[in-house]
Parts: sequence; C-alpha cells; structure tokens
Amino acid sequence: MSSWFDRLAERILALAGVPSAEIPDRIAPPPEYSPPTPRPTDFAYKIFTTGFDETVSSGELAARLGPLSPADIDVMRTRLVEFRGDPEAWWAAAQSQVSSIAAKLDAANEQSDTVVTVLVDHSGSMRHDGILSAVSILELTELLLGKLGIHLEVLGFTTTSWKGGRSRELWLERGRPPSPGRLCDLLHIVYRPASSVEPGPASDRYLAMLRQRLLRENVDGEALLWAAARLRTVPARRRILLVLSDGAPGDDSTISQNGVQFLDLQEVVEALQHAGDIHLCAIGIGHDVAPYYPNAVLAATRADIGRAVSATFEQALRPA
Repeated sequence: MSSWFDRLAERILALAGVPSAEIPDRIAPPPEYSPPTPRPTDFAYKIFTTGFDETVSSGELAARLGPLSPADIDVMRTRLVEFRGDPEAWWAAAQSQVSSIAAKLDAANEQSDTVVTVLVDHSGSMRHDGILSAVSILELTELLLGKLGIHLEVLGFTTTSWKGGRSRELWLERGRPPSPGRLCDLLHIVYRPASSVEPGPASDRYLAMLRQRLLRENVDGEALLWAAARLRTVPARRRILLVLSDGAPGDDSTISQNGVQFLDLQEVVEALQHAGDIHLCAIGIGHDVAPYYPNAVLAATRADIGRAVSATFEQALRPA
C-alpha cells in the first residue's frame, strides 16, 4: 500500500458538518466556472479541506434533511412496490434465485467467518430507477447473507451540496489557488454498522436512500478508502467490499479546477487489490462499471438484479 494511500485514509476520518443546499433542476457548472488549471505532471491526489466533511447515521439524516412524515414514507414504499411490479414477476424470481445460491454456498463451505460491506453510490444520476435498484439489491443481499450467517454493513456516499459547498467558498475566499484538489464537502452515511442479518424484509431500512435531496455528487475513491478502513476494523477471516454504482466519479467543482482525470478510481482500486486483505467487487446499475472495478457484474435492467447478486456472491464466496 503506498504512502499516499495511508495518508489519505487517515485524513478521510477527520469529518465535520455543513448545512445542506437545495437540489437544482439540473447539475450545472458553478456560476463562477473557469477553465481548469493545467495539471502538473507530478500532481498527486489531494484534498483542499476536510473541515466540512461529515459522516452520519441513517437516523441522523433527518436532522440534516428534515424528518420524513408518514405520507413521505408511504410514497417511498409505493415507488418501490411499483418498481417491482413487473408483470413477469421478476422480483419473486430474483428472490428465489438468490435463495438457491445461498443454499448452494452453504452446502459448499462454512461462510460465517465473513463480513460484507456494501457501499452505495448516491450520485444524482441514481435518483430514479438506479436507487430503487440499489435498495432491491440490498434486500436480496440481506436475504442471502442472512441464510449464511454473514455479517453485513451498508454505507452510502454523496456530497452535502451541489457546486462544492463550503469547501469551494473557502477556496474562493483564499484567492482561488490553482490545482486545489478535491473541492467539495463529502457526506458519508452509515445505514447499518457491521452486524448479523435479522430475518424479514430489509427495504424499510433503506427507504431513506430514496430522499430526493440526498443524491448529489460522488467522490468514489475517498468513499472506497473510508469503507475499507471501516471494514478492516471488523474481525473476520474474509472481508468483501461490494460497490453499487452507475458509473464514474463526478464532482463538478473538483473537476472544473483539476481536470477530468483527477477523480480517476484506478489508483485507489489498484491499492486495495495490492493490499490483498479485501475482496473488491461491484454491480453496475444500468451501466457497465468493469472499466473501474475488475470484478464487476452488470445489472442492465431490473430483470438482471437477481442474477447480478447471485453471480457476485457466488464468485466472492466460493471456497478458497
């Protein structure tokens, strides 16, 4: 593991809060947008400030975004039911498929000394069917892991606001120094810490993911470092980190001042693979994420979700 990886993993844990902003009608460059500063050949990943980053539990989201009323929750449940209401009964088939894979894996090898972290992309592009797919994948994952006695942690990542938030405001106050590095306020969410999976439907536990004001921009590399750091604190023989995403990292404020390649995932993914203590895999929701994650499965449509979950864990949990 390289020294920059260690330093970044330590810095990501220094988190603080910032008020949220309203979602604009569309993602647009900041009003003060200017062409990016040329990136020096020796430029390394850096962070302008971590002072406005925040990590919250799912319960604390209400303090940031406002409480959910019973009517709000009913609307979210209805969205999920309608998403799964395909006349081909794909959802029932997906549950059956995942249960079959769980029985196969249980018969093949003892799996209980394993922990899985699922890291969910909360980018704006996930706002419609993407986040509904993610919630469905999580419910199927709980079904599978509950049968195998495997502990599960669920995390999400986004930003506190559009257009860089208070980090960008501070950069402007300081005279716009060139190549500032990551220039936004991160929001990391712990939906459930690593624990055993209780029987019963999981979807209500993740309804908060359907909040429209939650899904903004995505700094995937730092989220991976954060998830991996948490995962390494859990005693287990086998650790698995599954990413649910619909594409590349994206933060307009950061990219506008550092270039489109700045948020490239390759270095972080390679560092995790080189460390060798975590099995990293991904499910691409609507888009192929194999260019970013070597162990990736595509769920191109909702009908692919059961197969994607089954294939992912059949590979990740196969006997050594």
